[in-house]
Amino acid sequence: MTSVFCSLILVSANDFLTIFVSLCLLIINNSLLIAMVNNSMSKVCANKYLINGVCATSIFALGVSYLYGITATLNLESIMTSLIGYEGGLLFTFAMIFIVLGLILLLSCLDFKILSTLIRKKQTPAALFLSLIPMFAIYAILSRILVITYNYIPIITFVILVLGLSFAFYCLLSMLKEYKINRFISYSIISQNSFILLVLSLINVYNIASLLYCLVCYLVVVIALFAGIIYLNQRIKNNELSIFNEIAYKFPFFATAMIFTFVALAGLPPTCGFWEKFFVLSSVLRLGIGYFPALLLILILFVISIIVYVKPIKLMFDKNVKNKIGPDYSLTSKITEKYSLPSILISFDGDLGKGSGRSIKGFSIMDALKNSEEHLIKFGGHELAAGLTINRDKIEDFRRSINQYAAENMNEEITVPVVN
Repeated sequence: MTSVFCSLILVSANDFLTIFVSLCLLIINNSLLIAMVNNSMSKVCANKYLINGVCATSIFALGVSYLYGITATLNLESIMTSLIGYEGGLLFTFAMIFIVLGLILLLSCLDFKILSTLIRKKQTPAALFLSLIPMFAIYAILSRILVITYNYIPIITFVILVLGLSFAFYCLLSMLKEYKINRFISYSIISQNSFILLVLSLINVYNIASLLYCLVCYLVVVIALFAGIIYLNQRIKNNELSIFNEIAYKFPFFATAMIFTFVALAGLPPTCGFWEKFFVLSSVLRLGIGYFPALLLILILFVISIIVYVKPIKLMFDKNVKNKIGPDYSLTSKITEKYSLPSILISFDGDLGKGSGRSIKGFSIMDALKNSEEHLIKFGGHELAAGLTINRDKIEDFRRSINQYAAENMNEEITVPVVN
């Protein structure tokens, strides 16, 4: 409730002092919310969020101090009045760049690692709250500031446009090879925020409606995405993207809703996501021929987003995913039996590998996998047998980690074959 209260104050604030205090309180409350998650990573994520927030608000405060030196006021209306007839200057440009940059950095406080950790630890409501309420409040105040300065500092448009394109390309390209559902969703949230940044970079008094529409689209697709994950997690205990496998046949009505969600995220008609991207393109077109490279990059982003979000849709109708890859489990048992040593056999199809592990009495293969879980997509089993899923680019790190654990926790006595 305190975070909601701080967000409301931030949205309605009419001077920079109130904005600064609200931002500080919002960062502290959100950090406490993350810290309340009951897992070993929550404290680390909370500290990271707090440190990022402190750095961002410091940059924001630096810009505000410069602006106060120019206008002698912190009131937004008074600043707008004092800028009438003002031709701008280097100090004013620096002030507004620091203010805008500080607010954008505040948006990025909820970074990929924090968001993916919350989702992986089944703290989806907390992740949903942090993805919506604080974000909307910061977008609201950022848009108000940008409208005031739109005619004075054109370079801010370019800076925000570059940041939005960079974040979007990074997230969408990462999603092309992502198989973990928590990481896939985290990248999706950040990429959607990147598209909102693109709209913000073009904000003025004439297209505020476009920003409002994009925020409503963001609200709808994010709630739908998180609702879908909560629904699936209650029925299928899996952190892989293959959680969507065959749901078109198991849960047809739910699958239909998820297809519309992914189509909206991809920006295909007739969904709200299509019109969101249409507003971005039309706004860039109005800027003139000088922004043609940005227009081309945005079109490439749209193509990549379609490829990314078609992947889970295809899984919904694929009945053969489970049988495509996987090791010969009997072979793993024969290797362990012959050499009296734990063994793991992994079979790859493309970049995704599935493995089977067998162990000997006195050495828990599950403990060994838990020690190396950061390299795995998922794993499960018991002391003497386990299964795992892994990305190809993690195989060498996993090999070193699992062998090091075995060297530290095995002795010659347990490797001596026992004759019953």
